Amino acid sequence: MGIRIVVCDDEKCVHEQIAKLSKEYAETSKLTLHSCYSISELLNYQEKYDAILMDVNLADGNGIEAIEHLPKMGRDKKIIMLTASRENYKDAFKIGAVRYVTKPIDKDKLFEAFDYLLFSLSDCTLKVYSEGKMMNIPQKKVVFIESKVDYRKVFTDDMVFDSRKTMKELEQILDSNFFIKVHKSYFVNMIYISKVEKDGLLMKNGIKIPVARRLHSDVMEAIVLFDRGVKR
Repeated sequence: MGIRIVVCDDEKCVHEQIAKLSKEYAETSKLTLHSCYSISELLNYQEKYDAILMDVNLADGNGIEAIEHLPKMGRDKKIIMLTASRENYKDAFKIGAVRYVTKPIDKDKLFEAFDYLLFSLSDCTLKVYSEGKMMNIPQKKVVFIESKVDYRKVFTDDMVFDSRKTMKELEQILDSNFFIKVHKSYFVNMIYISKVEKDGLLMKNGIKIPVARRLHSDVMEAIVLFDRGVKR
């Protein structure tokens, strides 16, 4: 699968570095980059794209403020912020950025951001059942998986499916960069964690998932690394 990314930054050297690293990341044509050098150029960009690598401070304005206009224009895309300051970290996530990459460009974080995009936009699937009928659903849509005595429940935002795999089998199938076992009975997709609470994880669909005491430290560390864009 290929993804199309718009890089919006007013420094030519940044575009050149990202282009060079993208070729190193993907020997095949998984990534297609398009360049915008200003906010106005981005807002007027008409070609189809999947994601934006957005600088925070450009000559014609603030990138975070510019991103807030995109959903109103029907262009709600995956956003990765480019920033030279960690002070922009919280603001980036408030506007829905899925990752941030520090400048000068951090190669590992850029590659992890590409990994995230490929996963979240991919067709990687999980075999499930609904009323006895088998189907494949994208892993990216799985919020969490709950294990019962003799079957597993797969939860998306609006549906619940059955899985005939064991938890051990699921652990081999699920993308370990996004799914983590937080309890003997639960896998969660870290993309959908809304809040870490004392007694568990609040998911974006409003359901709270317990975290086993023996796994608590590892789970918290994994979530912190995930939020920082560090690949496991």
